[in-house]
Amino acid sequence: MQGGEFDGKMRHPSDSPSWKVIDHRWPDFSAEPRNLRLAISADGINPHSSLSSRYSCWPVVMITYNLPPWLCMKRKFMMLSLLISGPQQPGNDIDIYLAPLIEDLKTLWETGVEAYDAYQREEDKRWTQLSLDLMDMGLRCELAPRNLVSMEDLKLYGLKSHDYHTLMQQLLPVALRSLLPKHVRHAIARLSLFFNALCKKVVDVSTLDKLQNELVVTLCLLEKYFPPSFFDIMIHLTVHLVREVRLCGPVYFRWMYPFERFMKVLKGYVRNRNHPEGCIVECYIAEEAIEFCTEYLSNVDAIGVPSSTNVDHKVGAPIPGGHITEVDCNLLLQAHHYVLENTTIIQPYIEEHMKWLKLNNPRQSKRQKWLQEEHMRTFTHWLRKKVEVAIADKEPISETLRWMAHGPTHYVAKYHGYVINGCQYNTKDRDELRVTQNSGVSIVATTMQISSAKDKNPVFGELCFYGIITEIWDLDYTMFRIPVFKCNWVDNKSGVKVDEFGLTLVDFTKMAHKSDPFILASQAKQVFYVQDQLDPRWSVVLSTPERDFSFSAKDSDDFMDNSIEHHPLITTLAQVESFDTMDDSDVICIRGDCEGFWIDNKSSMHGFKGRENPSQKKYRGTTRKSMIIRNRNRGIKLVIKYNADGIYVGESSVHLTSYLGVLARTMVPIRYNTWRDVPEQLKDKLWDSIEIAFTLDKKSRRNCMLTLGKCFRSFKNTLTVKHILPFKDEPELLKKPPAEYHFIDDEDWNIFVKNRLSEKFQEYREVQKQRRKKHIYNHHLSRKGYAGLEEEMMIEAGSTESIDRSLLWKRAMQKKDGSYDDVVLPVVEKIDELMKESQESGISYSGSNDILSQALGTPEYTGRVRAKGKHYTPGRYFNSMSERVVRDILKATQERQAKFEADVLARLSQIGVATPQSDVSSSNMKSKLLLLPEVVEKPIRKVEEETLPVKIEPHMKARKCELAVGTRENTVAGGTIVMDCLMLNEGKAQGVEVPNDVFGESFKTFLMKEDMDMIISFKEVSANCVIYYIWHLQKKLCDARLTERFAFINPALVSKAGMGETTKENRSRLIANRLMHAKCADYIFIPYNPNFHWVLVALDMRTMTAYYLDPIQKQPCDDLMEIVNMALRIHPPEKQRSSKREPTWVKVVCPRQLGSVECGYYVMRYMKDIIVDPSLLSTKMPSFQSSKSCRSHFDDSQKFSSHDK
Repeated sequence: MQGGEFDGKMRHPSDSPSWKVIDHRWPDFSAEPRNLRLAISADGINPHSSLSSRYSCWPVVMITYNLPPWLCMKRKFMMLSLLISGPQQPGNDIDIYLAPLIEDLKTLWETGVEAYDAYQREEDKRWTQLSLDLMDMGLRCELAPRNLVSMEDLKLYGLKSHDYHTLMQQLLPVALRSLLPKHVRHAIARLSLFFNALCKKVVDVSTLDKLQNELVVTLCLLEKYFPPSFFDIMIHLTVHLVREVRLCGPVYFRWMYPFERFMKVLKGYVRNRNHPEGCIVECYIAEEAIEFCTEYLSNVDAIGVPSSTNVDHKVGAPIPGGHITEVDCNLLLQAHHYVLENTTIIQPYIEEHMKWLKLNNPRQSKRQKWLQEEHMRTFTHWLRKKVEVAIADKEPISETLRWMAHGPTHYVAKYHGYVINGCQYNTKDRDELRVTQNSGVSIVATTMQISSAKDKNPVFGELCFYGIITEIWDLDYTMFRIPVFKCNWVDNKSGVKVDEFGLTLVDFTKMAHKSDPFILASQAKQVFYVQDQLDPRWSVVLSTPERDFSFSAKDSDDFMDNSIEHHPLITTLAQVESFDTMDDSDVICIRGDCEGFWIDNKSSMHGFKGRENPSQKKYRGTTRKSMIIRNRNRGIKLVIKYNADGIYVGESSVHLTSYLGVLARTMVPIRYNTWRDVPEQLKDKLWDSIEIAFTLDKKSRRNCMLTLGKCFRSFKNTLTVKHILPFKDEPELLKKPPAEYHFIDDEDWNIFVKNRLSEKFQEYREVQKQRRKKHIYNHHLSRKGYAGLEEEMMIEAGSTESIDRSLLWKRAMQKKDGSYDDVVLPVVEKIDELMKESQESGISYSGSNDILSQALGTPEYTGRVRAKGKHYTPGRYFNSMSERVVRDILKATQERQAKFEADVLARLSQIGVATPQSDVSSSNMKSKLLLLPEVVEKPIRKVEEETLPVKIEPHMKARKCELAVGTRENTVAGGTIVMDCLMLNEGKAQGVEVPNDVFGESFKTFLMKEDMDMIISFKEVSANCVIYYIWHLQKKLCDARLTERFAFINPALVSKAGMGETTKENRSRLIANRLMHAKCADYIFIPYNPNFHWVLVALDMRTMTAYYLDPIQKQPCDDLMEIVNMALRIHPPEKQRSSKREPTWVKVVCPRQLGSVECGYYVMRYMKDIIVDPSLLSTKMPSFQSSKSCRSHFDDSQKFSSHDK
């Protein structure tokens, strides 16, 4: 320790004159702070821990004074340098036993030793000086805590020297207040207060002279009131104690209590009673070695050395057993305001708000009382708005400020105890059940003091407030937590007094400051209250010295990080009122034996009407998700798992859904009309709140926001139905939000009520009521939803295959007893009938016309899929079904390919053909070898760029021939000679040029074997297949001379899922160019694929009508309508009979496809039937009898493709 400027107070031996004398006499020694200054202590112990044994051994312990005050006297830095063996005490021969140690110390002092400095990585000589020699004081008893109180005879037994010091310094002046005459009591109290002042950890040098004089007077009083036998040598030695403190520094660096505690540790090492010294030495060396290893090995703990479970650092922790509850809105606002007032980063905003108040209220700018009241009333709301505006303007706002301005959640964790600053604090209720007291607190605060209510010039000063902890709150700011104590404070005017000995007394019957009950847990100082024996109304305040903190490097880093992140708080208190404007009649009384809500009698009670009947059915209360809040406070996150479609499922998903409802109810203001109006910065906060409680994929944000929007609408509907509409004729009851939703802001509530009572909303509500009446099927699902139900059914079935949605619908509609509602039963029977028919006939119902759609008799609407939930859309769900079919086909193909390769390799091995691993083969055979793995790794489709496009002529490239024997007339056979044959292998393509009369311009595509296989095998067709069929229809129109009436648009260039232009503008211009070239056409056909599904638009150019034909009877997608409307605006047709610029869209009733892949065939069939009879567009098109009949209509297309092959 190298001291700086001396401020008149001694905290360490380095501040004492004896230390400075050594520095003055040996300046070279003091110049190097790493030279050690030691103290030696010797004391005798009985290692057998038995009073019947007189065995005595003497440990000699050495400590170093170079350490800071909080480390000097710790057990870790005590060194057992010598052990004088027994069984007899050394007596006068102790100098002989100490001779080796003295020789070593003299060597260290005179010559020094070479030492290695690990920090500076250098070797140098170090010297040592012995400062003190502490010998046996005759008090060789362990100081382990024990219960020494006998309640039977009201006596204390087995007290040790330290117990006597504690009693004398703390309790004796209080206990004697009603037992002895005043003059005797005063004399003993003066002696007790003398030792109390003498043993302080910080000694004020300026008070030592006064303390010495007071002691002299005290001894005179003792001689006056006590007999001569009272005065032995120990009483007279007290005269010299002040001089020792003046010379050597604080007492606790030199008394024997720390060493006696260390003796207790040494006695615990004894395992062999015959050799106690050997046990002590061996255990001490082993423990020292283990402790040394743990310092250099990370993340390990020594075996047998228990770690403390107490939290002895400034970042505290609550004791177990807390509960989550909903607190009164006004109390929560007071606690939040106090936290803001005592947070460092908020201080500039406090000053800005005060200036804003003075600027906007010039007449009140000099009234400090009014400014303080208005500041407390408006600052929280003002700060929140200001930070929201700053975030919207992209100003840099720290994460801590952002969440503190938003405010804590409305659900508070309450605890019965909290450990912080090395002290444990309990609530008053917990103290009443225990024999110890930990509920007393005191705090020094800057307060505004006024002489009367009319005082316009208040004075600010510091006062000490005393109180009792009634509740411990852990305010949850989502990203961090701040503990606060709710206390009952004693009135400083009439409830606090100081007696003639400087003891502070408080009267708990005189409480005040009810409008400001909170303090930060980090600001509290623990005190104890002892009832005064003279007047039971008063209690004496006893304080304890502040606890020391043991910092290791790791602990120090953690402490600093936690302080900056979670507790950026100032140490001095803000200005608080010293008066209380709250009348006792306004105090709200609650029961302490149950939980509940605080209800303001003057607020709206319309949310609680109808509860007078005690036999009324009980419903479940508001969801709070206390478990999520507790886990979040402990740093525990629930892991979310997903199904194959990316929807969260499992037990954690149920908690997530409930938690989303809590967030939507408590964090989103109801002033927003729709979820779209909620600003993005608030949605970001919601997502942060989700991520801190759950471990989930970031892609889940969209689904979480959908659920939040639904919960937000549901909450507003509940408020409307239960708390607004029943009281629309009682406007007085609608001025305040319902008491059970006290977290709703009054301004937001008024805006919401005005909106819900408007005529516009009433009209909208009637429309929605009519829509709601159409929903006649009510499921019996819990919060797990259809995704959770599907997972549950998959587990029951022991399968990983997805469940058909018709089975999900049945299970969801089923009651607990297994029955169904009357309106549901016919649909269930229809589902069973269709399932049975599908199993018997082998017909697969898939796509949008699956079993559930047929059983319900209504198509799917946009935005949701029945029996799948809100996270699915028809386009996504039914197309993903097609993708699953494709994946299954690819998987089966790969399995067949692997089986084929294995079979080929087996055959080659049997006939002895060389393989890549064989070295025995001819050179010719090896050069022609084909490696099967290389074939597998090649791409499936490969376009031969070097092959020129083949232009296919309209006539067939074949010639009939006959075979005659002998003479020409003797024909025995007939045949066909193929003039040009094109062989297409799997995965290869041949360029094909489509004539410009088909689509108005030349178009190059590629002919692939897969395209032909699609039509021949009646599989899902590609865009090439549709193009080839349009080419075929164009040839038929040419033969019938009808090419001027009908025109086609290339589906590959205008479809959203096509391979052409991607922007809507470019695709609409392609359609407009085709309309310009086909001026005389009556009908324009636009085959279109939005996303894995084919539809057809037939434009009637005379009437500007767009006929929409869809095999699954869906509504036209927006992309299709936009590009068609835009094209007609760019180039309106010349043959139209009206002046309108946009077409009239008509949905044609056309045959529905039976499966999930036939849409392309139906679109081709639609084009053919319309060409044959255009009047079908204005009537109902005839349905196809079966898939075989439908397929027979495409025989000519198959012939066309086979001819092209």
